[in-house]
Formats: sequence, C-alpha cells, structure tokens
Amino acid sequence: MQRLWMLTACLAACGGSGDAGITPPPVTVPAQPWSLTGSLTTGRALHSLTVLADGGVLAVGGQAVGLPFQILGSSERYDPATGNWRPAGALATGRGNHVAVRLLDGKVLVAGGYSIQPSTRLASAELYDPTTDSWTVTGSMTEPRNLAAAALLPDGRVLVMGGSGTGTDLNAIATAEIYDPAIGRWSRTTSLSVARGGHTATTLSNGTVLVAGGGSGTYSAPTLHASAERFDPRTDTWTTTGNVSVARGFHRAVALPNGRLLLTGGSDFVSTVFPASDIYDAATGAWTVAAALGQGRISHAAIALRTGDVLVSGGGGSTPLGSAERFDVAAGRWVSAGDMRVPRANHAAVLLPNGKVLVVGGQGVGAATSAEIYDPG
Repeated sequence: MQRLWMLTACLAACGGSGDAGITPPPVTVPAQPWSLTGSLTTGRALHSLTVLADGGVLAVGGQAVGLPFQILGSSERYDPATGNWRPAGALATGRGNHVAVRLLDGKVLVAGGYSIQPSTRLASAELYDPTTDSWTVTGSMTEPRNLAAAALLPDGRVLVMGGSGTGTDLNAIATAEIYDPAIGRWSRTTSLSVARGGHTATTLSNGTVLVAGGGSGTYSAPTLHASAERFDPRTDTWTTTGNVSVARGFHRAVALPNGRLLLTGGSDFVSTVFPASDIYDAATGAWTVAAALGQGRISHAAIALRTGDVLVSGGGGSTPLGSAERFDVAAGRWVSAGDMRVPRANHAAVLLPNGKVLVVGGQGVGAATSAEIYDPG
C-alpha cells in the first residue's frame, strides 16, 4: 500500500471534501505565476526532490505512472540556470515513497520506501555524492519502513520514525531510529507514543522535531491520530504536545517563522479529504485552528516561501488538482496562487535559491514527466 494507490482509491470514493468548520475567505486570482520548465528524462510520482548545495535539484526514484507497475531506480539532476534535467546515476535498489534528507556535508541520504510491490518495504539506505554524481550503499535501518517521516537534527544526524512495517496492510510502527553520517550506521532511539504512518516530521527552530497526525491499524478501518509529539535530541525523549483540529494522515507540514508550524489538508485514509489547517506554536506547545484551504487536498505539496508565506499546490480531492493556494501568514488567510500548467498529485516541490518554487512530476494527465516553476513575484 502506498500513496499513489491511496489517491486512486480516493478519487473513486470521495464525493467531496471534509468540513473543518471554517468557511474560507474570498480569494483573489493573481496574474499567471506558473511556467513550464524542462521535462524529466523519466516520468515519476512518489519520488523525492532535494535541493543540493550548488543550487541544483536531485529527483530520486519513485513509481512510474500507469501500467505495468514499475518502481524506478534512476535519479536525475536539474540545473536552474538552463532549466534542463540530466541523469544522475542509478540507485542500488529502486524505491518509491522513501525519505530523503540532505546532510551537512552536501550528500543526500535516501532510506526505506517500497520496491517491486507496495508490500515490499525496505530497510536499506543509500547516499548520493553530488561531487562524483554517484550512489553508494550505507547502513540499513533496523527495520523496514514505508510511509515514514524523517528530519535533519541540528548536529547533522537524521531522525526517522514510524511508517508501515512488514506485511501488506498499513501495519504502522512506533519505533524511531537515528542515522549517524560519521559512521554510516543507524541506532534505535526511544519510540513514539503511538504507531504512525502517513504522518509528518518537521525540525523546528529550537532544534526539536514535531511529529503530527498519521494513522495505524488497517487501511480499511484505520485509527486516525490527532495527537502530536516532540522529539528532543538532547535527551532522546518524546513529549506529547496537544492535538490538531482534525485527526488525519497524508497531510503536509511546513515550519513558519518564530518557531511555528502550519499543517494543511490530509484525509481519513478511506474516503474523506480535509481542507483543515492548523498552526502549532512551539513556545506554548499549543495548536490553533487556522483558516481552511479553499478545497480539501491529499498528496499535495507545501513549501515555505522567503516571505514566510506558504505555497500549497495540487494534490487530490475528486481528481488531481491544478489549483494552488498561498497562505498569507500576516493576514492569516488563504489566497489563490493561480493554476499550475498541469494538474498533479503525489508530486514533489522545493524552494530554489532564487526564491522560486520548482514542482516536479506526479500523477495526472501529462504530470509525470513535466516540471514547472512558481514565481511568487
């Protein structure tokens, strides 16, 4: 089970979006801020996208869209100066729905995910070296994880937690582990308070990691979590820290200025997609309900802009969406950010060094190989 399947199932089952109890404010439509850039060499969804130290962008793995089922072991590199992609070496193991983190030395760590079939969950990890354009195998995690989440710690280590363990159903796990780049090995740390899959993990400005939402149980009858918890790397401990307004998974979370965090969208894993938004304040440990998205979204992308605002693009509802919205942090409301050139879900997005946003691949007609740029103006 993985998110591409889940979105497809939701497209067939969802009749609309869930009600977060808030009526979105009117939106204004700006001039078209979206433009196409160079196409990927290989179409992909459920891939990772990472900005490199030189400003280039690395796309890794993922799943080919359509039949036959194919997991990708390829990677490619984007040059913002030319708008072109080129091959960047092959993984030892093809994977989708994995975690990817740029390390302090500039290398990129990818770990876990699934391969061959969604029920084949991976424990393996690999490192990409941008100076040699090559991949090497590094130490494996202590157990397989799909639908996990990861965060870079202030000291350069990487925290990975939760996800789907072995088997074919959700089978969420509560364990957490830390990768040490200095020795290339993983070690267990304390576990989450509850098992989670489809959750988010975000490093806050104070160095702690906030984990929110997700679900456990089975896909057909999941137990959804509204709870959140925070990991302190100085003590290797988790502390529960309030609840979001709507229990959900497959949402997105983005760090805001001043130690806050915005959580958007998500679903109940079965048939309902939520427009809900919540803001977490690290200083108080409390959540507050924020203005709802203009429409429910699952498997969307969310990126913090240089202004402190947040761009949300695409995702699913009843179909892959082309619309984008921008959260005005100062006003506390969502406004239209125009329509992407190609509707897409299960895509990836990153903030480029020039302040623009690169959106890549995904599910939707023409989405898998396409890439486009959002210019915030």
